[in-house]
This record gives sequence, C-alpha cells and structure tokens, in this order.
Amino acid sequence: MRKCAVCGKRVEKYVPIAQKYVRKTRAETLNREEYSCPYCYASDRDRLIVTFIKRLKEKTGSLCSLDILEIAPSGALQRYLNFYWGRLSENYELSIN
Repeated sequence: MRKCAVCGKRVEKYVPIAQKYVRKTRAETLNREEYSCPYCYASDRDRLIVTFIKRLKEKTGSLCSLDILEIAPSGALQRYLNFYWGRLSENYELSIN
C-alpha cells in the first residue's frame, strides 16, 4: 500500500484518468492508470510536485527561501501549498477577462 504525498492517506490504488481525457499523445508526467488520489483527488502531477518539495526540504533543511509559481494549481495542490506556506507566502491572483 502506498501513501499519497499530498494528503498523506494510505492508498491501495489510485484512480485512472477518465477515458474522455485520454489522447494518443504521450505526456511525460501523465500516469493514465494511476492518475488521481481517491481521497484528495491530487493528480500524478500534484503528487510529483509535492514529492519534489518534500525532498528539497529534506536536502536543504528549510523552505523559507523557496519561491513557487504555480499557474492555475489544482484544488489539492492549492490546499497543500496554502496549508504549509499560507502565512509565509505572497499570493497573487490573475484574472483574464
């Protein structure tokens, strides 16, 4: 059993991506069979980003000087970033009308 990097819950199997989103092209970070967490709905990309951040913290010991620019983050990633960096970060909203 694995653990979701975003929500921390134990996951027996991730949810595959819906067939309507599957294209014939090959994406580097797209795992079609294990796409999202059944608990927090974090995509494989979200879990990859959080794993990178956690490993960076382990290596450097701190994330205080880390700046993250995430364009249109998913709900799961946004909740994770707000929980760990909400008070330490500057948030900007961009609206295209």
